[in-house]
Amino acid sequence: MDNDYLRVNSKSDDKEIVTSEYDVSKEQVVKEEEKKLTVLSILFSGRKKHGQKTRSVRLPTFKDSFTVFLAVAFVAVFVLFIGIITKKAELFIFDSILISLMIPLSSITLFTNLNTRKNVSVVEITCAVITGIFAFIIVNFVNGYIEEIMSGSKMLATVAPIIFTDVFLFLLAYMYVKLMKKDDIFAAILICISIYAGYLVIKTSMNLISSLCVSVSSVSSDFKAIVFDGNSNEFGRAANAYVRNILSDGLYYPLLVICWSTICAGVIGLTALPFKETTEHKVTYALFLLIQIILHMVTSFTSTLRFYNILVSSLCLISSLFCAIRMLNHSLSKSSFPKNTEEKNVSE
Repeated sequence: MDNDYLRVNSKSDDKEIVTSEYDVSKEQVVKEEEKKLTVLSILFSGRKKHGQKTRSVRLPTFKDSFTVFLAVAFVAVFVLFIGIITKKAELFIFDSILISLMIPLSSITLFTNLNTRKNVSVVEITCAVITGIFAFIIVNFVNGYIEEIMSGSKMLATVAPIIFTDVFLFLLAYMYVKLMKKDDIFAAILICISIYAGYLVIKTSMNLISSLCVSVSSVSSDFKAIVFDGNSNEFGRAANAYVRNILSDGLYYPLLVICWSTICAGVIGLTALPFKETTEHKVTYALFLLIQIILHMVTSFTSTLRFYNILVSSLCLISSLFCAIRMLNHSLSKSSFPKNTEEKNVSE
């Protein structure tokens, strides 16, 4: 048969020539709307729905932070148990140091994992922690003078040191971040958290060690000192006071400080970068700082009613945790984290 005839007359009315048409379905990949990265999404990032196809993205994790906290807590409980049995004041002092490291170390580990760019070295973190230790010395020294000057008013003697402490730590962390010239939000936050962690380690250990001190009378004056005689009644009272203060001074107060430091670090990380990730919401940032100072002042006032103290403490902890998570979620939305996107095959 002639090929030219078939090519030219392929659509003739000849019954022996059959023509047909068909469509080829094309697969299109439709991306669902990207979900915002939040603290809860990171916390439950390992859980997937059955049959859900998700692009694997390397996200930070909180598991290392929990591991560090549990490991230090286990050692601290073990040392405390040995100290109670042997009645050694040295073990109680060592235990207070271990307890003071639990929350600061776990918080540094948490924000190190959130800093996915890994642009903050161990030396920089160590220098920030040392800066926080020196900050405690300066704050403790200045607050002594403030309390002495305002000794005529009990309220001012309580409020003024709190305001000075919060403002001084915030300005110190702000200037330190500006000096380090980090170009990432969570790098700046990690440095700020390290400064607050150094301050918190000394603050917590001093509070716990002071609970071991008992009043000692001498010919010239009365003073407080640690009793190293395990068989004395004073040592028993000091040990009981130490165990009672572990929950408040070793866990509750450090958790509050880390929440407050997260708020301050978030504000610094969003505003103190060489090129600002965001310039809006300045009033909101100032409001967060004001709320943090107010919460700190509220926790300093106590009452003879135990129910009132428990209620106020619980509300302060919930409010501090809520504000810290809100600031952390806002920082996550402004950072350059990879987003999880779900893909579906659609046939036309």
